[in-house]
Order: sequence, then structure tokens, then C-alpha cells
Amino acid sequence: MSSNFLTKSKYIGLYFSAHWCPPCRAFTPNLVKFYNEVNIKNKQIEIIFVSCDKEEKKFKEYFASMPWLTLPFQDERIGTLADAYECQGIPYLVILKPDGTLVTNKGREDVTNSGSGAIKKWEHDFIY
Repeated sequence: MSSNFLTKSKYIGLYFSAHWCPPCRAFTPNLVKFYNEVNIKNKQIEIIFVSCDKEEKKFKEYFASMPWLTLPFQDERIGTLADAYECQGIPYLVILKPDGTLVTNKGREDVTNSGSGAIKKWEHDFIY
């Protein structure tokens, strides 16, 4: 998963979400705010939207509200990623190092509770 543009960020977030999910639609604006705040001076995190949508039109409409990257609609890697990172429900935000090392699977909680301070929490909590 680490290509050139991703390794320029300290972290990569995999954001499992869908337009039909009310908690997702409530969390997405907070994640957009977080993303814009922490990336204002230099790239701290890149997020990749991993859609659980069933309709391509709704996927595209929902993704239009996001300033980050996405996997293509119904991409075959979605199930593999969901299994690998134990996605049990959405919204779900997994934080990785650019080399794919798991930092936390509690990214949603961290962003909700700490806002832009989540970056410092991940730096502090991560064991190198």
C-alpha cells in the first residue's frame, strides 16, 4: 500500500464508511476538519476512503464531501482490508505507518476525543 505519495505522510488512515450510515455521516465532517487542520503546514496524514456503499451513485456523492483519496467503488481490496484490520462496523478508522505497521484501530475515537491532538497521541502511544 505504500506508494510514493503515501510515504510523504507520517500516517495513513483507512476510513471504512458508507453514505447510508448515520454515524458515518455525523463523523465524516469531523474527520474532514481534522484532516485539514493537521495537514495545514505539512502532510501529517493521508486518508483513504474504503467504501461500504452498494450504489455507485451514492458512493460518488458521499465521496465528493471528502478531501482525501478513495479506493474505487466495490474494489476487490475492500474485503481484504476489512478482514485484515478487523472492521466489525462503521465508521471505522485504522491508522497505519507508511510501511503498513498498525498504529491504532481506534482512530475514530482518537479524532473524536482529541481532534488534531490525535497525531501527538499516536506519536506517543506508538512503540517503535
